[in-house]
Amino acid sequence: LRPSSRSRLASGLDVCLVKRTVLAFDACLMAMTEVGYAVRSLSTTFVAAQEIVDGTGHDYATLFRLLESNPYSVTPQRLATGFVRSFSDQYLGSSRADTHSAVNSAAYSSVVTAIASFTAAARGATATERSAMSTARNASAWYSKQYLRDLGGFMRRIANHAAISQNIRTAALGVVNAVSQA
Repeated sequence: LRPSSRSRLASGLDVCLVKRTVLAFDACLMAMTEVGYAVRSLSTTFVAAQEIVDGTGHDYATLFRLLESNPYSVTPQRLATGFVRSFSDQYLGSSRADTHSAVNSAAYSSVVTAIASFTAAARGATATERSAMSTARNASAWYSKQYLRDLGGFMRRIANHAAISQNIRTAALGVVNAVSQA
């Protein structure tokens, strides 16, 4: 998200009279780390899809069903989980993988810190290690475009690659752990 887009989104949300606890995107390719990090201060929970979404997006007939019986007892985490389930149920059996997820927005800071540590460690990689990291990248799942790789899978492959130094592998494992805790 461009800073101007994030600023407009924040301004629009500021005029809302309700507490912002869940921010959900009904658009393709929005669950990327950089998007979540850019909007992390706008809600406690972030819901989006990492892949191209088949069909028309969310099923708004079921999306808020959780709120019908006792809306005041629904936590942000339960609401976000309900969003993910509604989406999953709607597209069950479609041709694309369901990559809709709910993430604790505060966890993005830890993910970015872990990525920075990995980047610092990888900066000194040998040619052999860079080649092994390229192999790990190429073996990782991708979304819509081949340059949109699954961060957790990519880092997991690096963490388990014997041709890569322990320092880089440990930093990659730090990213895996931060992503898993998000």
